[in-house]
Amino acid sequence: MESNNDKKLELNPDSLKILKNRIYLMERENHKTKKYKDNEMVERIRKLIEAEVDKNDN
Repeated sequence: MESNNDKKLELNPDSLKILKNRIYLMERENHKTKKYKDNEMVERIRKLIEAEVDKNDN
């Protein structure tokens, strides 16, 4: 069984820094409000990462 982790893609440091900051802010806000469950937060973070990768891939 092949995993998606086999395909490695490097983001440039600026994009990575922005992405890390956005994820931190999302987690911090959710910690205060408890608006999203853990699995919902994971899904939101995955979508954010996928969007950033797609943006840099093009």
